[in-house]
Amino acid sequence: MKSGSIIISKSKKTPAAHPVERMNDIVNIFFNTGDTVGDYIIDSFIGKGAYGEVYKVHDTLGKPFALKLLYGEQENETTFREIQGLTALRGSIRGEEGLPLIYYVGEFENRVYYTMDLADNASSLPGVYKPDTLERRLQEQGRLSGLDCIHLMRGLLISLKALHQHGLVHRDIKPGNIIFFNKRPMLADIGLVTSSPRTLVGTAGFHSPYPSGGPTMESEQAGDLYSLGKVLYCAFTGEPVDRYPLLPQKYSLEDFKAIRPLYLSACSGDDKKRYRNCDEFLKAVDQSELKLNSGPAVFQRKFIWGLIAAVLILAAAAAAYWGWRTRSVLPVPSTMAGIQEQAAVKISLNNGVYHIFCCFSCNHLDSKDPHARSNQFMAASFLKSALSQELGVPKGKYLKIRYGKYSVQPFKQKDLLVYIYEIAVDDCLILPVEP
Repeated sequence: MKSGSIIISKSKKTPAAHPVERMNDIVNIFFNTGDTVGDYIIDSFIGKGAYGEVYKVHDTLGKPFALKLLYGEQENETTFREIQGLTALRGSIRGEEGLPLIYYVGEFENRVYYTMDLADNASSLPGVYKPDTLERRLQEQGRLSGLDCIHLMRGLLISLKALHQHGLVHRDIKPGNIIFFNKRPMLADIGLVTSSPRTLVGTAGFHSPYPSGGPTMESEQAGDLYSLGKVLYCAFTGEPVDRYPLLPQKYSLEDFKAIRPLYLSACSGDDKKRYRNCDEFLKAVDQSELKLNSGPAVFQRKFIWGLIAAVLILAAAAAAYWGWRTRSVLPVPSTMAGIQEQAAVKISLNNGVYHIFCCFSCNHLDSKDPHARSNQFMAASFLKSALSQELGVPKGKYLKIRYGKYSVQPFKQKDLLVYIYEIAVDDCLILPVEP
């Protein structure tokens, strides 16, 4: 055994005859329920990857574990790298929050195996076990909400920070390698965890571009943050990583404004603009959570003040011959000071539906009938302009909107009659070419 390896306990037990097949010069042993590996009893086969097979097992006391049986022998390069990862985790950071506990390492028929925490069961069927992974959740749910993305990133960044503080890198962060244990996200597949940056590994699409001078510990740790950014993109959009940075057809405006800057910064084409460490990424995550927590709820609490402010704006502007062509998004004022500097257009989000609130003096409408199509069109134009500004639609692209229900309510302020329009947006899509 190479120096630096942990001590491997050899098992003399052998299971009953079981099928053996050769694939790509690697021998895969498929166990039957009830077979034993060391002191562990096989319950079911979970899956296999590039480095080994994973089984659900239990010990003699009935406690469940995940058991990973490596393909190669101990002197195999990939097997030795996995043993290095086990050594690092057991020796340096055992018990850190968000990292898998390695309970036992042994040898079975010249192959190394180890037991670790078993992921939560994603199956509701009795007697059926399916590991709860982020990849499975995205397959079943499509994508995560903004707050769920925040909680996911915070948990993973805490785990990753523990690795980096001990001079380790993961190097293969992706949805399939993120499990949930007691409902907490956890980095799994520790076979690639290492303190050596010499070997170029990872999954296409999630690994950052390799530096021209070759990988270093600093660049590999930065690469983990890049990978987390790609994971966040997949979780937020529900899209595969090869579609980055394209957006889905439907998404929440509030979530968009809070989450998109996170993965754009983490995966910036200019590595100088990326997060330099986990603390920087965590700080940005905290700021995004504040944005989400001060979004629609704050809007609802201050909505009455917003409408009053809008009416006062119109009253003041009418005296100065203010035209309806002035447009911008109306921030919700915390006080009545400075109201005259704001325009009478407001965007909100209620239960996933965008709303626009426009206030118009009847003197500025094309018809005295507030339900006239020309007046609806004018209010809708305000909505499209304001939403385009909020979403940052670039030049040369346009926003396609499918409008939903609308309502209009008259409001009289002294001699000034004001119509307050509310228009819902069922769907919006950024298209690449101006029609």
